[in-house]
Amino acid sequence: MSELVDAPTATLAAGTLFACRDASNSGLKKTTANALAAFIGGGGLSFGGVLLGKTVNQTGNFTGLTNIPWDSEVYDTDAAHTGSSADIVIPAAWNGLRMCFSAFLSLSGYTSTDWCALRISRNNAAAIGLPLMRSYFDGVSGGIQATSAPIVVSTGEIYQAQFNVESDTSITIEADRSFFAAWIVR
Repeated sequence: MSELVDAPTATLAAGTLFACRDASNSGLKKTTANALAAFIGGGGLSFGGVLLGKTVNQTGNFTGLTNIPWDSEVYDTDAAHTGSSADIVIPAAWNGLRMCFSAFLSLSGYTSTDWCALRISRNNAAAIGLPLMRSYFDGVSGGIQATSAPIVVSTGEIYQAQFNVESDTSITIEADRSFFAAWIVR
């Protein structure tokens, strides 16, 4: 085993160990120069994903499972979303990668005490690792969020945030805080 060296002044030869502190500066971690070089030079610091929003509130009857359309892109690194669609379509660049998905809906206009549900679907169906969150509201307003586990994705798969409520027929999804996102987990 190699001895620890000061990485900024050392030549990072294969198999060399060096110490780096974690974000809290609470302890030393050991890793190899190969791993650090692969992380820094091999795209370990890159990012891929999509963050979608809404520009106008959406009021409607959501008593059946409804795909929520998104008309605003905060970012979309690989053209996974187009126009005002509800879909995140997995591009070839993401094939075989692990991704997480998250959706949050800010809600108002409840007139009764109902349950509501938010599901993230793959190809319009439930899948292992994708959430279905159910919540109850007090007749006023609130929000609901669902976040997936990291799952392996394939080119062409379609992911959607889907919403429904028990019986209230006029609920508003508020644009200013609602979002749908996906990001690569490395």
